[in-house]
Amino acid sequence: MGRAFQQALEPVALPEQIIRLEPTDELRRVVSLEPVQDIGPIDVAGSVASGSESQPQEITDLEMQGNQVGQFRILPLTQSMELEVRQTGQQEQRYGLKNVIGHITSSTPPNLSEVYVQEDGVPYLVVRNASPEYDLSATLVNFSGFKYVTEKVSREEMGKRQQPISFPIDKLEAGQRGSNNTRASGRRGSP
Repeated sequence: MGRAFQQALEPVALPEQIIRLEPTDELRRVVSLEPVQDIGPIDVAGSVASGSESQPQEITDLEMQGNQVGQFRILPLTQSMELEVRQTGQQEQRYGLKNVIGHITSSTPPNLSEVYVQEDGVPYLVVRNASPEYDLSATLVNFSGFKYVTEKVSREEMGKRQQPISFPIDKLEAGQRGSNNTRASGRRGSP
């Protein structure tokens, strides 16, 4: 507990602990947390033809209220499906991976498929059918994690002894194609 992207799905913070939302550096105290089991299965994009991809799909099931933040793991349930996780639904042509957070497949280790959500800043998923031979009739994904109810805290209220726990709102640690390093460089990655 206390760190993102752990092997076991554990809350990043417990009630009364302070979290620091990245990249804004906003401090919040966790008032309560609630386990969220199995949002889904959600059919993200319906059917996807062999070798093609869907349009970005907003995952509104993960929306949080104004005082809530969420920690979720994405579990692809359909084989031969690759998920591209984006911060927004738009794709800038000049910087092809600017909005891409990471890529997930059914073989991605679960701890590398965590996303962090604040309010309506939900991820968008693009589904790629990796099969050269078969169409996908459904593109099923499951989510589980934690919902945190929080309150804003000033640095003075936090005190000098307590270190805030990092809560990476816009990051996904996926070692698949299009890693965070490639996203940060603004260059298109190679498959």
